[in-house]
Amino acid sequence: MLLLAAAFVDTPARELLWIAAVVIDFSGPVLVGTAGWGVAPGYFVERHGLIIIIALGEAIVEVGAGAEGSVGRPGVVIAVLLAVLIAAGLWWSYFGYLRGGAERRLRGTGNQERARLARDSYSYLHLPLVAGVMFFALGVHEAVTNVAEPLRPLPAVALAGGVALFFLGDVAYRWRDHHQLAAGRLLAGVAATALIPVAVLAPALAALAGLTLICVLQTSWELWRHPAIGPVDNS
Repeated sequence: MLLLAAAFVDTPARELLWIAAVVIDFSGPVLVGTAGWGVAPGYFVERHGLIIIIALGEAIVEVGAGAEGSVGRPGVVIAVLLAVLIAAGLWWSYFGYLRGGAERRLRGTGNQERARLARDSYSYLHLPLVAGVMFFALGVHEAVTNVAEPLRPLPAVALAGGVALFFLGDVAYRWRDHHQLAAGRLLAGVAATALIPVAVLAPALAALAGLTLICVLQTSWELWRHPAIGPVDNS
């Protein structure tokens, strides 16, 4: 009803109604509780995984759009490769490690705790994961388009801040879901945040190289510590 009412009013009342609708929508499950919720772990995890795939796909589309008409320039080719590596690092971070543990955790809990985990880990804590990828998509378009120039503040924050938001959201998710502090991912998020001023002051290619290095080091660290990690086993 609030969204419908917003269609008939002007600024700033429209934005206030939007905000009220979002607050009510996301505070409702906390205030009302999760009694009566039924969660199928495999289905629930798979559907949220598809949302991550769609977001990553949008990032790849933005890489291609940013490189359109400039693929013959060596700097652009390198930027495209680096951007794809960053997207691959985010993909592995979610599907290679996070998702398998998430499904096993949901399967191993009772109905009430499972519903609370589904609410917190997915309805809430997947938001920064998806938002991080989408912000990265926004920034990477500008970075690939202008590889030799520093980024404007907004694209710089979107590019490095998006990767940081993904990793920090991952840390929050893992703490809620497994009560584990993912120190490597926390450091990756902090390091990505520190690259924001670099993206503003240095060529965009340098920011992409720094983010790629962060993703590669983070992935290598986890593979070294947990050599048996792999995609989720649904058997």
